[in-house]
Amino acid sequence: MLNEYFNYLATKNYQSTIKLEEQIVNLYPESFEANIYMGRLYYRSGQFDLALENFKKAEMYATNKKGLVAIYSLLGSAYHLKGDLENALLYFSKSLRFAEELGDRSSELAQLNNIALIFRKEGELDKALNYLEKSLELATNENDKASRYNNIAVVYSDKGEYAKAIDYFKKAIESYTQYKAYETFKSIGAKAEARMVLIDLSELEQPQT
Repeated sequence: MLNEYFNYLATKNYQSTIKLEEQIVNLYPESFEANIYMGRLYYRSGQFDLALENFKKAEMYATNKKGLVAIYSLLGSAYHLKGDLENALLYFSKSLRFAEELGDRSSELAQLNNIALIFRKEGELDKALNYLEKSLELATNENDKASRYNNIAVVYSDKGEYAKAIDYFKKAIESYTQYKAYETFKSIGAKAEARMVLIDLSELEQPQT
C-alpha cells in the first residue's frame, strides 16, 4: 500500500493518493504521520478546510516539539491561503516559539519570514521589517540572505522608501550571484575557486570603514 501511495504522490495524482491515504488513516486513526500526510494531500489539492481538520488531528497525536513545529507551520499556511490572517499569525507564532526552544534555525528562519508576510498583508510594514531583519540576522548562507534582502526591499518599496528598496535589491542580487557562483564552482569540482568565492563572501560581511 505504501509503494502505491508514493507512486501516486510522485505523479501528483492527488485524488488517487487521497483515496489511498484515507484507507491508511482509517487503519491508523491516531497516527500523527497518517493525519499529517492526509492534511498535506488536501492542502496540495486546495481543500483547505479538510487539510485543517487533519492537521488538527495530527496536533492531538504529536509526541514532541519537533512535530508541533511542523504542524503549526502547516496550520499557519492553510489559514493563510484561506485568507484567515489572524489564525495564520497565531500558528506561525506558535511554530516559531517551539523552533526557538529547540534551536531549530531553519524553522526559525521560515517562521520569521512567514510572520513578516502576514504583517505585510495586514499593512503593518514596520512589524514586517522587524521580523525580516531578525530573519536576516539568523541567515548563514548567501541564498538565505538574498531572499531576506529581497523581501526587505519589497517592504521598503511598499513604504515608499525607494532608495532603501534599491539598496536592498542590490544586496539581494549580489548575495544571490555569489551564492550561484559558489554552487557552480562546487558542482564541477573546482574546489580552489569555490574557496576563493567563500573568502570574497567573508570580506563582504566585514563592516565598512
